[in-house]
Amino acid sequence: MTKGIEFGKIDDSGKPIEEGTLLFKISSTIGMINAVFADIGKTKDGSKSIIGRITGNDFSQTDVEKGIISVKHVGKVFKDIADGLKAWGSLNAMGINL
Repeated sequence: MTKGIEFGKIDDSGKPIEEGTLLFKISSTIGMINAVFADIGKTKDGSKSIIGRITGNDFSQTDVEKGIISVKHVGKVFKDIADGLKAWGSLNAMGINL
């Protein structure tokens, strides 16, 4: 079952070191997803609470967590839009042109 799949190796810090391997591809994909959610949830001015200014940690959600929360229900909206487009395509295939 593993024939032809190159899993790859990791360095001392646990990062994949061989491009093109399964580990490298998975790591890259997860890193990309993480970066997208962090960008969505990023605070524009990078401000911290008063506690954060004093202690260096404001114990708030990370940018990634904020990004995930802000797009949590978008998947349903995209599915509804796709279903609508699919329905329009079905009508068109039946010769109904609107």
